[in-house]
Amino acid sequence: MNEGLAASMEEEADFIEKFEEAAKDYTVDYIRKLFKDINTNLLRKFNKSFKHDDKGNLRNWVALEKGQIDDLWNSSKAKADAMFRHFKFIPVEFDFRATPTAGKFTMKNNDSNIVEEEKELSSARRATTGNQFPRLLSEADINRVRDRFNQDTETALDEAKRRQSPGDGNIPAWFYLIFIYFAYDDVLRMCMNPLLFYPMILVVSMLGLLYSMGLGPVMFPMLKGTINMWLRSCKIPIQL
Repeated sequence: MNEGLAASMEEEADFIEKFEEAAKDYTVDYIRKLFKDINTNLLRKFNKSFKHDDKGNLRNWVALEKGQIDDLWNSSKAKADAMFRHFKFIPVEFDFRATPTAGKFTMKNNDSNIVEEEKELSSARRATTGNQFPRLLSEADINRVRDRFNQDTETALDEAKRRQSPGDGNIPAWFYLIFIYFAYDDVLRMCMNPLLFYPMILVVSMLGLLYSMGLGPVMFPMLKGTINMWLRSCKIPIQL
């Protein structure tokens, strides 16, 4: 650019401004695309610390006490929670005038006034745009991500405690088989009651509609975690 096409200071400044804006838009869009599935990435980071040991092997929950599981859960959740402070803005500088390449446009020009003008322009641009970072997630978005993350981690904790003591407060599978065998006629007659049958059909239809919309992998863990949290709050020794 110095030896080929001649360019004035205004043209150079306009070119750098347009290039900087294009690079900024591309980078911001790319980072935002990475955050479309942020809950999955957060849960993956949490599970890497909570469900795996230092060697990367799956933890043996049976060999751990409930207090140890709670400590692991708290420390793993704290590591992931620390990332939320980075979700508000995209702290990326886009001032190409501060790079060594920018100096090549002014070193060949011996006019000190032009050099000083370039420095002032660069300083003013950094002061006005360099610290105005693009918004990544709003407060409402962050709260939604945090709520979903809390539900996912609660589900992981329930699963770990259930595997740690499968006979503690959990109904064995064979009990359900015996119950169905001896009480299926009473259960069927109760379900055929209009006061229960129509609401049950409505609930099943809504669940089927949500599942057909692709929300099954999200809906069932959330429902399971909510029910388990309610059972714990009622001090009922049963976990799904």
